Amino acid sequence: MDQQHAQELRKLKSQGLVKLRLDGPDNREVITHKNVPNKISHDFNILKYSMTEFLNRDPERPTLVDLYRGSKNCIIETFVDDESYQEQLKAEDEKMDAYLTKHYKADEE
Repeated sequence: MDQQHAQELRKLKSQGLVKLRLDGPDNREVITHKNVPNKISHDFNILKYSMTEFLNRDPERPTLVDLYRGSKNCIIETFVDDESYQEQLKAEDEKMDAYLTKHYKADEE
């Protein structure tokens, strides 16, 4: 990791954010709430959802991301206007405290 990338990650961490790389036809990076990786594991492994949704908080490209379980080819980003984005950002922040840990498998497995 180069110095610039490390500095970017430290800055994001201080804001309660993380950078994720989504594998797919065109690998992309998104900036999310620090608990989004835990939400993804909860939605896929506990709730058995086939899709989860979260905000890409990249200030240059804020989007709503639909991530489909088991599919590298189906990651949808929906562009949102600033007003909708701010409402969704507030709603997501309120929910994120529920996702403090990762879940590697369902409780009954």
